[in-house]
Amino acid sequence: MELNKSNESHKQRDSIYYKTLRVNCKLKQEWIVSDYPFDRQRIDIYIEDYNHDISQIVFIPDTIASKIDKSLKINGWDIKDFSIKTTDHTYETNYGDPMLDINDHSTYSRAVIGFTLERDGYGLFFKLFIGLFIAVLISLLTFFVNPMDLDPRFGLSVGAIFAAIASQYVITSTLPQNSGLTLVDILHDIAYVTIFITIMISTISLYFMKNSRENISRKIDRYSFFTVTLLYLTFTLYFIIKSV
Repeated sequence: MELNKSNESHKQRDSIYYKTLRVNCKLKQEWIVSDYPFDRQRIDIYIEDYNHDISQIVFIPDTIASKIDKSLKINGWDIKDFSIKTTDHTYETNYGDPMLDINDHSTYSRAVIGFTLERDGYGLFFKLFIGLFIAVLISLLTFFVNPMDLDPRFGLSVGAIFAAIASQYVITSTLPQNSGLTLVDILHDIAYVTIFITIMISTISLYFMKNSRENISRKIDRYSFFTVTLLYLTFTLYFIIKSV
């Protein structure tokens, strides 16, 4: 963390002492990107006086006059839910001091300044996933190709898989390391399963076509197109709406 203080001033009015200063700092926080690009990041800043415990200093928040500057803009984000509150925080340790009892804990007054950053993700979502959606659409269109035309029937679906893999690689490379399952992972997994199903159905349709059962092959393709498309849209929209 980088911290710079400036413009410090001290004033006394009767028995009240005022101290003001400007603080510039850079803070690091682990981003939760499970709903990216519709993610919301909660930022909480904790302020304590490490030299004086609660018996010497107690923070009282000025909730009326404390606000975020209206001119502050963060490109691609909306700032919401600003709040400031105080709480008591106890450190359950005697800091290794042999002169103190093992249960001699210290409590400090803590100010908590918080706000939420909400990403404006609709435009970003379209730019990120348009390639993936086109890859799935190409795979679904293979149901209109004769199963005997092996190159376009199977080649388009195989190409769609590689396009989906490339899409996931590009998007995840821009995100911080995350061990959980994100919206990006879910949408790509749905695409992989959908493309695999189109290849599997194409194999079944080809089997009936080669055995001179063209009517069954055409029915399989026709019904599969509508069924697979409906299932893909249902699952995709469900997880998108859930994240939004």
